[in-house]
Amino acid sequence: MNRRRAILTIIIPRCGGHLVGYFLPFEGTNDVAWGLIAFDSLASYETYRARLKSDPEARDSFTMAQNKRLVLREERDFAEVVDGTFGLPSTLARHA
Repeated sequence: MNRRRAILTIIIPRCGGHLVGYFLPFEGTNDVAWGLIAFDSLASYETYRARLKSDPEARDSFTMAQNKRLVLREERDFAEVVDGTFGLPSTLARHA
């Protein structure tokens, strides 16, 4: 998985996605992970998907993941950031 992650940190931005991060299980459920990728619009996402399909390295990575069964299920969900709520730092240190 680390090799695929390293490759995707190059492929995703190259194809037009903003890689927010990969999140692996730490406690609790151990068979679900998330890769969060941001786009300016649905049209940007569609362009990104087309670029992925035509990118040789992306295709190789996808084939490798299928062959090694690294991805057993893939879901795509679309969400919007609520203005003023994303990236707020903790204020705990200010009050300690």
